Amino acid sequence: MHVVARWVIAVALLGLTASGASAHVGTHSGFGLVDGVLHPLTGADHVLAALAVGLWASSFKGRAAWAMPIAFVAAMGVGSALGLSGITIPQYEAAIIASLVVFGLAIASGREVPLAGGVGACALFALAHGSAHGAEIPDGVSPLAYVGGLMVATGSLHAAGLVLGTTLQAQAGALRFAGIAIALYGGFIALA
Repeated sequence: MHVVARWVIAVALLGLTASGASAHVGTHSGFGLVDGVLHPLTGADHVLAALAVGLWASSFKGRAAWAMPIAFVAAMGVGSALGLSGITIPQYEAAIIASLVVFGLAIASGREVPLAGGVGACALFALAHGSAHGAEIPDGVSPLAYVGGLMVATGSLHAAGLVLGTTLQAQAGALRFAGIAIALYGGFIALA
């Protein structure tokens, strides 16, 4: 089996071992930037959503491939600011789960989606992700540093997904499998 396909399977299996969507409260090193960077790496829901954005974006060519990841990170920053100010997106946990299902099905379908639709979906779901993380920021950390770290880590996961998706473009079956695994994980945590 190809190394990339093994990696996709490993990520999917990792996702199946985690519990429901959460903002992963409890990760706290005492440094805002470090907390922000580590935070999205502690929950399969955020890791898979961020990778999925990159995987989905890999269906676009050139600069357009970066539009969805940039929209996600920017909107997540806005959502984090809202959460920090006490304004949370209603049912943000349900929206986070829905993002996994929607992104996963978009990848699995292999169908072309207008770039504006993909960017809009990414921005909408990113508001929920950011709202959750901003509302549950650890006490005693710099909010600006925390959100900055969160955005850097999420952008890095998008980039990893984009590289993986570009690699898997020649193996449409592996890319579709990754999308199905992400959507199933979203369904699994919705039922948990």
